[in-house]
Amino acid sequence: MRKILCFVLILLACQFFAVNQCKAEYSPDDIAEIASNDPEEFNKLVKEENPAAMYYSASVFFFEFEDTEKALSCLKKSANQNYVYAQNDLGSMYFYGQGVKKDYFKAKEWYEKAAEQNYPEAKFRLGMMYDHGLGVKQNRQKADEYFKQAAELGNPNGQFILGTMYFEGERVKQDYHKAKELFEKAAEQDLAPAQLNLGLMYLSGLGVKQNHHKAKELFGKACDNGLQRGCDQYRELNERGVK
Repeated sequence: MRKILCFVLILLACQFFAVNQCKAEYSPDDIAEIASNDPEEFNKLVKEENPAAMYYSASVFFFEFEDTEKALSCLKKSANQNYVYAQNDLGSMYFYGQGVKKDYFKAKEWYEKAAEQNYPEAKFRLGMMYDHGLGVKQNRQKADEYFKQAAELGNPNGQFILGTMYFEGERVKQDYHKAKELFEKAAEQDLAPAQLNLGLMYLSGLGVKQNHHKAKELFGKACDNGLQRGCDQYRELNERGVK
């Protein structure tokens, strides 16, 4: 994804070619492989403004050249062809104000387009916007619907949020068993906060049989994934002699 290919050709494509309405045939991984192994085919797709090629080009401009204007131009061309990855990323650019003025309304608009195609991360993002009233009227019920949908589609953040709700009994009936199931699914995708929370459940025996060895293992994973509290909990158990 970070390999610089045919800068001039990408630049010309993003600036001058009309938007091609052909359907996206390639995933981000597919187009990255084509760009690396078959530059001639990739350049052809760029000329055609294939949405996957535009998406890849946007990442080159953003990460390699730090040219957010050209990245945004390519990303919009991809998103306008219903390329769901571009729609979600465009929503995030507006949400965080990366290279553009922060605009929650536009972020919501693009997240909604991606969510209509059942993109899990977009559903989670919409859930966060409704949960905190960011650019929309706060609506916890609608937020929970999005979190549930995101979790069911395998999004680890949605699984973690929903798991936390069941663990704490917030807006749902407290259910440690459901919390554990959701934390496990998110933890398997290396989401550090889920690994930490699951470790705390095993440490205290909440909803599971107490198991300090399992707790230490999970704290270690959370630590490896950059969560300081996981490191602290791991060190504490290590000092107590837990194997």
